[in-house]
Amino acid sequence: MYPNNLKKTKIDYKVVKKPELEEIIKIGIECSKIILETPKIKKSIVNPWYTLNSKYFVNSEGSEILQNFTDTIVDMISIAHESGITQSVNITEGGRGGLEQIINENKIQQSAKEIALKASQLTLAKPAKEENATVVMNPDFVALLAHEILGHPSEADRVLGKEMAWAGGAWWKNKLGEKIGSENLNVFDDPTIKESLGWYQFDDEGVETKKTTLVEKGVLKNHMQNRETAQIFNSAPTGNMRATNYRFMPLIRMACTCIGNGDWNVPEMIKDVKHGYLISNMKIPSIDMKRYNWSISCQYAQKIENGEITDLLRDVIVMGTAPKFFESIDACGNDFTVRPITNCGKGDPMQSMIMGNGGPTIRGTATVKSVN
Repeated sequence: MYPNNLKKTKIDYKVVKKPELEEIIKIGIECSKIILETPKIKKSIVNPWYTLNSKYFVNSEGSEILQNFTDTIVDMISIAHESGITQSVNITEGGRGGLEQIINENKIQQSAKEIALKASQLTLAKPAKEENATVVMNPDFVALLAHEILGHPSEADRVLGKEMAWAGGAWWKNKLGEKIGSENLNVFDDPTIKESLGWYQFDDEGVETKKTTLVEKGVLKNHMQNRETAQIFNSAPTGNMRATNYRFMPLIRMACTCIGNGDWNVPEMIKDVKHGYLISNMKIPSIDMKRYNWSISCQYAQKIENGEITDLLRDVIVMGTAPKFFESIDACGNDFTVRPITNCGKGDPMQSMIMGNGGPTIRGTATVKSVN
């Protein structure tokens, strides 16, 4: 039933450029300056940080596993104000590794410019009218979608009702082997994706990690399993048992849950839309207890008219039900991006965890409306 878990190993995850406090502060100040130089920007919040982590695991099987890793992150928010309207845009950049996660090709400086410009533009944007429409979602928005309505309900303890805190149910209980979405929907969890915040080789039960297929061509294939739940589902543990630190008991947690990419060229995907919306960048989710009904606000949206991107829209929420939305997915882009997630909560007492989530640009049908 189980893989051979007897391991004695030490793993040092790759760090190309060791983070130093002085240098990461310098990067933060530079990004704040870039944001504040943009017209209409009234405030910038830049939080650069890194952690040095060492996890030592032993068990009664004789396993002895030491994993050493560094995480380097920058959180940024730009806030614009004009004519009584305040708009903010934020971004998180970074991953498992050293300063190379944020300084390569001036990535962090470019992100600072982009969020400042977009916040400034949003002060002149219009709200959206409520309607059910075609939506094209960019990978940053898809990352939160994958996290909330695919990742959490795929954790087997939640499927079984053993961990119900923080909207802890799963609407697809007892649906393994059934079709829950269109043939374009493929979902996986993969702790082996290097440099993502969900990259690790052994979980907190000493189980070696691997890529796990959760949904294949719209069919629910598996859940994320620990040793206990794997016996209940007649499956194998998937390497997803993790605790925030030694003070807490491990829980089944996502590592890097993503929607798989497809073969659509993204501009062609947009060109194919007669009337719809381009939905960009994650904001705030609201999910029911079984992750069936969901609404997720985006940082901004744009109208698509006859295949052309037109008006910029602010304060937009996207809403749907999980099965109806999954079934509506008719295109997945040939792009693919993993985004850093730094504040996922689960359990009671709540454990905060970092991980990756992501996917390609996807197209489906959902309700779009303005917050106000």
